[in-house]
Amino acid sequence: MDNKTAIILGGGISGLLVSKVLSKKYEKVIIIEKDKLEDKPEVRQGQSHAGQFHVLLLRGLNTLEHYFKGITGELKDSGAVELDLGNGAYWYSYGGVKKNKITGINTLLSSRKIIDYTLRKRVEKIPNVQIVDKTKYIDLIEENGTIKGVKVKGIDTDEYEIKSDLVIDATGRGSLTPKWLENNNFSKVEEERTVVNITYKTAIYNSPKGGLQDGKMLMYSPTSPEKIGVVIQPIENNQNLVCVAGWHKEDPPTDEDLLEFLKQLPDERFYKVLSACNKESDFVTYKVPYCLRRYFEKLADFPKGFLPIGDVFCNLNPAHGQGITSACLQVEILEKLIQKHDPANMSAIYFKKIVKVLDECWSASAYENFRYEETIGIKPKALNLVNKYMVAIHKAANKDASVYAELVKVSVMIKPAMNLFSPPFMWKVFAANMRK
Repeated sequence: MDNKTAIILGGGISGLLVSKVLSKKYEKVIIIEKDKLEDKPEVRQGQSHAGQFHVLLLRGLNTLEHYFKGITGELKDSGAVELDLGNGAYWYSYGGVKKNKITGINTLLSSRKIIDYTLRKRVEKIPNVQIVDKTKYIDLIEENGTIKGVKVKGIDTDEYEIKSDLVIDATGRGSLTPKWLENNNFSKVEEERTVVNITYKTAIYNSPKGGLQDGKMLMYSPTSPEKIGVVIQPIENNQNLVCVAGWHKEDPPTDEDLLEFLKQLPDERFYKVLSACNKESDFVTYKVPYCLRRYFEKLADFPKGFLPIGDVFCNLNPAHGQGITSACLQVEILEKLIQKHDPANMSAIYFKKIVKVLDECWSASAYENFRYEETIGIKPKALNLVNKYMVAIHKAANKDASVYAELVKVSVMIKPAMNLFSPPFMWKVFAANMRK
């Protein structure tokens, strides 16, 4: 191998996936993780969002299976619930419940900690990948515009240096890269923020006895101006992960207030299911003040030997479940590029290729974010027209199972969003809305 050492900053899903790809290109791959990693599924301090509601979309699950053969089976053995989103989701929105249909579009539902732990155990088996935990990234080592390694400090060590041929920043939402570039005379990264002020509160409940839930995931989506949504998601160990979300500083109810809220909903199933459960954990709060997009592709200069990935590029609204899948798609692009290019000298083409994935995710999320007048940011094109059409799709999906099936395919990112704008599909939407 011409390339000897690659360093990955961050041991989350992006970092773990990248290590698999780089292990085929580099003699040694080192993952630097600031948290202590226990030999069990856990919600780490550096992943406060990991205790919240997550859905591993089919596109992302397929990517995990591509890189780690058999991991789908391992997740199921750990208790992950396999569910056909076209038939296994009881989704109330826009005045009705989506018309279910078996689609074969299966995904896995579990706590985020199960996904992370299972993936990490697979990475630990790669001979030339080393995970160094309890170690904080301090600074990049830069020489004449090239990153030559990193400075780190272990919880029980002094600061020391690790030299490398490539550094990947997979530190996510709190990445220090934009500030580092600015402080070291590189171009400033242009950023776009969309203020949403969402609060998530999540707790674990046991599953109801008597089959009230029928193994389904229950979702209640608020319609503006309503701002409280609820998800009751089956996970491992016959448990439910219950997430209540409030948009634009609306405080989500918990405990008895939550039951009272559910009792007032137009569909009684949510109250019946949760009132038959027992709470097994306290509610954990996670706040998302804004969504963030960083435009690395617009930079005039960028150091060699260094690449960002995952949430460093784009912090999406967690309500739309795109984060893990976006990271998976980015890793796929990276893998294809390093087969033809020197990883240490391909930032321009890498940024250009990544944009397509980021644009797709950011655009889909943006239209949903701007359903509320309180949302602050750059509005997407034809906002009112697109959102009126999306309302029509959702209402049609309450009547026509084929409309819902197509909506699911786009939502799990196995079909492009433009499929929703094809003439045959638009006619289905129109016809369904004309029916009483």
